[in-house]
Amino acid sequence: MFGLKMHTVCRVTSWQDAADTLNRATRLKQRSDGSYPLPGKERNKDISVRMVNDGIAFRYHHTDVVTWRPDGSYTYEPWSSRSTCTFFNQLCPIGHDLTRAAEVLIIGDKGYAIYGGSPVHVRDCKPVSGLGVFQRQVIDRKRAKEVLAGTRYAEYREWYKVMMPMLMPRSGEYLSPNDAVLYLRDETKWPALATERWDDFTPDKMRGVIYFLNSESCYKTETYDVLPANKAQRSEYRVMRRA
Repeated sequence: MFGLKMHTVCRVTSWQDAADTLNRATRLKQRSDGSYPLPGKERNKDISVRMVNDGIAFRYHHTDVVTWRPDGSYTYEPWSSRSTCTFFNQLCPIGHDLTRAAEVLIIGDKGYAIYGGSPVHVRDCKPVSGLGVFQRQVIDRKRAKEVLAGTRYAEYREWYKVMMPMLMPRSGEYLSPNDAVLYLRDETKWPALATERWDDFTPDKMRGVIYFLNSESCYKTETYDVLPANKAQRSEYRVMRRA
């Protein structure tokens, strides 16, 4: 599998490590942009280290991805890619991990959302600027119940429990979600609904279809500034811009 490999580069976990790395790099030939090849990656023209006004920057392609400062803080310049994660994770403190294609920064047992565009400044193991938020869609139980009450879902569910064992599987019909809702209104079509050609419309599936077609009423958005590390890595939590 192709991808950036950083195992030949000494781990940088502090300002002192960054200074030591730059010191070794200055023994190599300086590049036209004022940077030096990163020791361990001398032949890679896309990776370098350089001194900037307020610190030491580790550069990937044309971006100063990680910039260490004398006070022990660092800044991450967001760029969404897996290789950026690999680059960053070799040049940050132990326990700091960039994941989900550079959308999430894990520090200890907490996960922070990185919404591209704004530099993320980390001081004392805590981001102090440049963060996004996590959002996920969840069912609004009260409103979803009201939507279901306006259909014949409850009747269909009870009918299904009794009749389904006696029905021949697969009616041969194909039903779209909209068709399924129309069939739900007419109990004479419930056998066809329950034995739909590709995927039987069980009560659970039928409920999901109703929620989907009434998503504005049945779902609500939850927003989180910080998540536990294990939850932050789940795709159900989208990374969004902070309002």
